[in-house]
Amino acid sequence: GMTTAQIAENLDMSIRVVQRTLHIWQEIGNVVKDPRTYAKRGKACLLDSGSVEFILALLEQQPDIYLDDIAEELLAQRNVSVSLSTIQRTLELLGVTSKKV
Repeated sequence: GMTTAQIAENLDMSIRVVQRTLHIWQEIGNVVKDPRTYAKRGKACLLDSGSVEFILALLEQQPDIYLDDIAEELLAQRNVSVSLSTIQRTLELLGVTSKKV
């Protein structure tokens, strides 16, 4: 198989995103939601993978960044407007806690 670095390079993604995706895969055996369960799980994610990668990059550069600063950067840099709770839920799903941030 390929290394995490090779996968990241081939997919043009950060190593961190690949590591987190592989972690999710190891935990649940899938990284794509089953469309039949969408209605049961609430609204679809408002953040695309590029925005999630952007947030992770912000956290790598500024581990102590606040949620409102992340929201401002998302709007300024990616023209994405989401609530602070959406950002927090996304970080929780990725396994990023306030203790790690």
